[in-house]
Amino acid sequence: MAKAGAAQGAQVVELQIPCRPEYVSVVRLAVAGVASRLPFGYDVIEDIKQAVAEACNNAVEYGKPPTLSPDEATVVVRCTVTDSALEIEVMDQGPGFDPEKTEKGLGMTIMESLMDEVEYIRPPGGGMLIRMVKRVGTG
Repeated sequence: MAKAGAAQGAQVVELQIPCRPEYVSVVRLAVAGVASRLPFGYDVIEDIKQAVAEACNNAVEYGKPPTLSPDEATVVVRCTVTDSALEIEVMDQGPGFDPEKTEKGLGMTIMESLMDEVEYIRPPGGGMLIRMVKRVGTG
């Protein structure tokens, strides 16, 4: 079922997890299953899983509002599949950060080296959104 704003013919899979590190492995498995719908090789799927794990680990570590417990706070992962690419969005409820003013950590560097596109977005309603794209055929 495609959501509003998704490209025509796109398939959307969304997963919401508690803001706890033990659920990152669940996201890795789910994203690997979604990525396998496209003609990605094993190594590319492993790269995608690693990039998603880095984004989720950042969300779990920094994306929990101080007013919520880890069980109340959530991380949402949305995968949008088209014929030519996999787009993954990782959204948290934390204060967010300004990527222009933040020193790049290892996680950001890993995501940017493994994916074709990585964007850091601060939505108007709060939180942080990391949008990553892996295109078919880019290895």
